[in-house]
Amino acid sequence: MSETSRHHRSVRVPAAQAAAVHEALVTTYAVQADALAVAAGGDAPAVVQDARRELAEAEDALDAVGWQVAPGEGFELAGAAGLVREVLYGALLAVAEAVGERCREYEAGRAGRDELARAVGDVVVVHELFDRLEALDAL
Repeated sequence: MSETSRHHRSVRVPAAQAAAVHEALVTTYAVQADALAVAAGGDAPAVVQDARRELAEAEDALDAVGWQVAPGEGFELAGAAGLVREVLYGALLAVAEAVGERCREYEAGRAGRDELARAVGDVVVVHELFDRLEALDAL
């Protein structure tokens, strides 16, 4: 993880967690687009400008990564500190939910021990990425 400025962050996402983090980035983009639509419907110009900036930040990150991630490849997630945090937090929630799903599938005989272990491993790795970001911002 690198700090290129006080407000810009960059983190290398491993291949095994790339899909979850990329999905969180796309979801963040969609949420920002919705926020801009709502703001444009009557909020103060400053609120609209903030929403436009946040959408542009998410779009820039997606443009840099690509709108699809190649299977088996990691990527560099870079952008405004708030955006990178929001994406990693969303990814952490998603992989944590996936553990519950794998547990239920395992219990029902629809998933093996390896699948369950991978899901748990994803939580550990995404949490490490998120935690390093949080530690950097605590300085």
